[in-house]
Amino acid sequence: MSYSEGKIMVFRPTRAEFSDFSAYIRKLESHGAHKAGIVKIVPPNEWVPRRNYNAVDIDIPAPIHQVITGTQGLFQLFNVQKKKLSYKEFKAMANDESHKPPKGDFEELERKYWKNLTFNAPTYAADISGSLFDKDVKEWNISKLNTILDLIQKEYGVKVEGVNTPYLYFGMWKATFAWHTEDMDLYSINYLHFGAPKTWYAVPPEHGQRLERLAAGFFPGSQQSCSNFLRHKMTIISPQVLKKFSIPFDKVTQEAGEFIVTFPFGYHCGFNHGFNCAESTNFASERWIDYGKKAHVCQCKKDSVKICMDAFVKKYQPEQWEDYLAMKRKEESDSSNSSEDEENSEEDSTDDNKDEISPHKMKKPRTAPSKNFHKQKRSKGKPLMSPYSKRQPPVTKSVVLPSSQRKLEDGGLRLPTRKRLSVSHKLVSILDGLWLHQEPNFKAEQAFNMLLAEQEPYCSLCQYFIDFKEYLQNDLPSKLPKLAQTLLSHSRTSKYQVKKFRLTPTKPKVPEICFMSDGSSPESMTSWLESSFASDRESQLLRCYTCRVVVHASCYGIDGVPHESTWKCGRCSQTTENDIVWTNCCLCTLRGGLLKRTVDNRWAHIGCALAIPEVFFQDAGRRQDICTDRIPQGRKKLKCSICHSVSGSKESACVQCCAGKCATAYHVTCYIMAGNRLEPSDWPQPVETYCDRHRRDKFKSKRRDFSEIKNGQCVIAKHKNGRYYKGKVLTMTSEEFYIVAFADGSFCDTVTPKDIEGYDCEENVIPEGTMIMIKWEDGKLWRAKVNGRQINVTYQVKFEDDSVLGVRREDVYSDGAELPPKVLDRMSNATETANLSYWDDLPREGSKRQRKSNPRYSDT
Repeated sequence: MSYSEGKIMVFRPTRAEFSDFSAYIRKLESHGAHKAGIVKIVPPNEWVPRRNYNAVDIDIPAPIHQVITGTQGLFQLFNVQKKKLSYKEFKAMANDESHKPPKGDFEELERKYWKNLTFNAPTYAADISGSLFDKDVKEWNISKLNTILDLIQKEYGVKVEGVNTPYLYFGMWKATFAWHTEDMDLYSINYLHFGAPKTWYAVPPEHGQRLERLAAGFFPGSQQSCSNFLRHKMTIISPQVLKKFSIPFDKVTQEAGEFIVTFPFGYHCGFNHGFNCAESTNFASERWIDYGKKAHVCQCKKDSVKICMDAFVKKYQPEQWEDYLAMKRKEESDSSNSSEDEENSEEDSTDDNKDEISPHKMKKPRTAPSKNFHKQKRSKGKPLMSPYSKRQPPVTKSVVLPSSQRKLEDGGLRLPTRKRLSVSHKLVSILDGLWLHQEPNFKAEQAFNMLLAEQEPYCSLCQYFIDFKEYLQNDLPSKLPKLAQTLLSHSRTSKYQVKKFRLTPTKPKVPEICFMSDGSSPESMTSWLESSFASDRESQLLRCYTCRVVVHASCYGIDGVPHESTWKCGRCSQTTENDIVWTNCCLCTLRGGLLKRTVDNRWAHIGCALAIPEVFFQDAGRRQDICTDRIPQGRKKLKCSICHSVSGSKESACVQCCAGKCATAYHVTCYIMAGNRLEPSDWPQPVETYCDRHRRDKFKSKRRDFSEIKNGQCVIAKHKNGRYYKGKVLTMTSEEFYIVAFADGSFCDTVTPKDIEGYDCEENVIPEGTMIMIKWEDGKLWRAKVNGRQINVTYQVKFEDDSVLGVRREDVYSDGAELPPKVLDRMSNATETANLSYWDDLPREGSKRQRKSNPRYSDT
């Protein structure tokens, strides 16, 4: 059998060939089966993995409810953990009428799957430790494949669930596994024990990076959160989209009693046709070692699998050992340098509190540094998402008007608060001369464009996506009026330059997907998106000869690079000076910036067109022909919460905060000038805005004051029953720990000072980024980098019922301190009530009003 480009091969081994697993994998690769990414293997008829499936009785500890959102072939999968189920309960659910698969052949089922993917969410029983193979099965027994991956257990004594141990999977109709490669780009093997078939899609390994770039282009928010976000197994891209972008793929149907083997760096996804049971694990061959050495690991999840390749290289590639060590040292050096840069760029609040007591829960060390394969415990009822991913779920783009607007007598919105008024008045004074209600001041616009061009990334459009609040608040107010006055004294603008810098090519900050509209499909944008997603290209910076605005050629939609000294933007290319001066954006209330013509012969900022949902480019590749016809009247009636005092009666359009039902509205340019930035998100809403109250860096809880509490001090502490009571501190104990990361990607957050060799921890605090040597339990020294320090403090608290308990510092609040809502909801005075007698609850004499006697019935 010969390999055909991108086609998945099917093999039917004889019983003799089937007897040696590793040898047969090598045979598959000799025929080129690995080039497709996966292969299907039909075992011999006489091979029996299990004699009786009727006795299957397995508990499903954490079934996941799969919620899929998206449109037009681009989807995201959110897993929500549900309560524990038994095998019989799950089977009954899968065979229920609501989850019963439709009738039809494989092609018909595939069509109905992609058509109804977002409806009637299925439940998937995945990642269940165990095996259904009989113990006496020797050939292709997934629980004992005997490949070189077993070296992990032999060398380090570690079993990694689902990696070198088997997992069981119980599926139902539409239960889905998203696009991903295996941990550390390992091989995997999947056997379908019984039940309905599975459909698999696969992209050849040589085209895997093209799939990664395509996914990063359509999901820029996920890409910014984690560069390896496809390992989260949340991204689904339909075959139609892959076909339109010329990414090779193939599909195969796995039926009961068949194997599927995936190869290193082979991206695959698929779905189940109905109730079934599969078993899977990872394995390795010598060919995998080169993939393992360069495999990228998700850094935002602590349950990511990272395998130290030392033992594999030393045993199977001894001739490359020295080169391998040199490469590791270089990576450690680069990592150390990058960590120092990150430390220098951290916020002051983080630096000031890095030695404070951490309220985070301590974890006990479970593995040696080179055997760290943590599996994070999933939270009940919460989406299994990255802890660092703070993005809001996709929202509809309909205009949500506040209820107060509908019935307000004067027809306006609710009055802004004093804080908003002070902010808007300050912004009005800073940008004096640039508002639409004022006479045009072209010199002020030139000065404004020139000052913004001083700040990286220099491009007027890219600055919508970065944070330069400090410059806007501190430097711009003082520089803008001076520069505008200086320009008035010069006859030619070109004679004056604020800051000389070379307009060298740089990488744009605006994701290409932001230029797509809701009404357009990904397939219709293939011609320009494919080239845009092809690589991280740099683009030449251009400066307009007249208005002095600076922009990337790609951001402005220019293919060739014109001569910089004579280039003019679209606005300044108009014939008369009067037209240039009186040109302004029809979507906001600010002059200046980067403008493009609309289809109705007006002008609009490109940044405003990107952020307003109903506005789109008819020619997205060239950023031309901005269409504003779809803006609803409700959006035009929204009042900007920033510039409402100066907007007057000018027609414009506002955007709203994307957090839940928040109705805060603002013009895009007002939003940017107030120190905010546009947030790249995922398809179908690639741009989001958040008000000051809901911006992403405010999702984190406020840092508490963890100052020391003295003995005898009255406190409010958490009892073992989960409620909070008043008490008194008796004693306090503390333990110091360092959080360290090892070269193989593993970590430990319970390293005590006595475990650190050659460093006097009692005299000095080890700064973050320092490389240290740690003495492990096995007596060996391991090189690691310090990522943080935490102190675990425990108080002995005597409650009012005379019970004494040890309470962590994060569960203790000083008496009189401001309590968060979660504590107030759990406050109780049950211990106080228990000490009261019955007579203490009786009303005092004279506390009740005396009843006035009726003279009609009085004694005479």
